[in-house]
Amino acid sequence: MPMEEREQTRGQYDFNGPLYHHYMPRFATPKAMCFWIETARIVLRRGLDIVFDAQVPLAGSVAPPRTLKLAVAEPRTIVKPDGSTSLNFFSKSGVSLVKGRGALAPSGEDPLSVALAAARAGATVVLLYGNSVPPGSLSAFTALNVPVVVVPTAAALAMLAAKHAGIDSGIVVGAVQMEPNTGQGEVAGFSSQGLAFDGRVKPNVAAPGVALATSEPGSASLYGTVNGTSGAAATVAGAAALLIQDLQFCAGL
Repeated sequence: MPMEEREQTRGQYDFNGPLYHHYMPRFATPKAMCFWIETARIVLRRGLDIVFDAQVPLAGSVAPPRTLKLAVAEPRTIVKPDGSTSLNFFSKSGVSLVKGRGALAPSGEDPLSVALAAARAGATVVLLYGNSVPPGSLSAFTALNVPVVVVPTAAALAMLAAKHAGIDSGIVVGAVQMEPNTGQGEVAGFSSQGLAFDGRVKPNVAAPGVALATSEPGSASLYGTVNGTSGAAATVAGAAALLIQDLQFCAGL
């Protein structure tokens, strides 16, 4: 299986507190390997129209304390000299653009950094769109102290367009529910699901590869989570080694 592209979040959005890293494939799956997931009802309203209304899994460990009715907010996009872009949740004069509001922001390649930046700017809830984020995959990061969910891109863009047009819009975040994870036990979307090029049924062995808690190499106090085929590779390799060892023992080698 190809190794996923991993992103390290500490750097531009460094934070104080426990030192955690988070690695995520560029296209993560929403199907984490857990039996139950926490979901919150998210309603996106544009004028009198309901753009989106569904139970959405929490990406982090913080749940809304009560039903929240929030105004829509977004970061501003800064274009760098090299043509790349970054998000800034403060105005040019240093005033928060999202304080006390629901922050709609693209998840990009590093959703944790985006969520942390929005939380630091005072957002009440962070609503990411774009690349998916596995349920609970940001739960190890204690610095992320606000609810984080992922909403469909089309719905998010419709809300932002309404905001730009001056149309009254709002976000409602409901209470948390526990729901069974229908994707539990399935092969993650970023992994190979077969068949092989020659038609054989693959994979032979599968192991958890979403939101795996792990220690950071070279440090006694750095912890985080990892998503991806390389996270599952250690378990699969260990199982293969035990099988080889057992076969050698049975064969008397």
